[in-house]
Amino acid sequence: MMDNKLDKQKHFWQKGFFSQEEVRFYLLTYFGTFVLFLLAVLLMQIVKFEIPLHQCMPAIGAFIMIGSSSGKLGIRNFIKDFHLPKVSIKMSIISIVLIYCAFLLTEFLVSLTGGQHVSLGMNLGNFSPIIFLMIILGSVGEEIGWRSYLLPKLSARYGRICGSVVVGILWGLWHGNFYGEGLGFVFYVLTTIELSIIFTWVFENTNRNLLNVVVLHTAFNTIGLLFSSPFTLTYRLISCAVFGVIAIALVVNSKVFRLDLID
Repeated sequence: MMDNKLDKQKHFWQKGFFSQEEVRFYLLTYFGTFVLFLLAVLLMQIVKFEIPLHQCMPAIGAFIMIGSSSGKLGIRNFIKDFHLPKVSIKMSIISIVLIYCAFLLTEFLVSLTGGQHVSLGMNLGNFSPIIFLMIILGSVGEEIGWRSYLLPKLSARYGRICGSVVVGILWGLWHGNFYGEGLGFVFYVLTTIELSIIFTWVFENTNRNLLNVVVLHTAFNTIGLLFSSPFTLTYRLISCAVFGVIAIALVVNSKVFRLDLID
């Protein structure tokens, strides 16, 4: 275990934290997202609803990087690693219940502070099957890039905890969600780090099954749309605290992260 830790430190100092491939992937994803976002805005004038093309950029970036380095065979092997037929129904149910309870607790705590509390029914009028399909599309696009492509690379070198934290930081910065002013953005990125740990827990507990993390991502975005308060600084803080408790509990108690703690 000590040798493993020394290998990680040696890799960092000799080669840098990120490989050149990972840097190119992130830059391609980050700047390509702006292009697809502008295209999505133009398409919205035609179809009258938002197609989350920009959320597909992590997947597009992953396929471009793999295709350029390993060709069609590499892409086929990458798709095989999605383990699509092996989706865990049990983990899908756990994911949905976990996210629902987290939002429920967040809403309850926000109401205790005197903040605006949003009941489930208040946002149902803004929801439709088309919106749900777009949420699924966006979730697939993000998870292929962040979880199926980038996370295994970082976890292999630095462990699942460090890999999850780094992916969470990059994920949060990529979203660029500045609601709640500067401090609100800090809480937002902290929350994406916490979510990244939760997503890793599901990902690794299902043999890195893509569909299971897509279910988790879809549940988060759907429940968040239906059952969430305005993005105030108070909301960001409480949400960060709730998901932080869940993430810490998983790191301390789950076998997925236990070897990292021992190292």
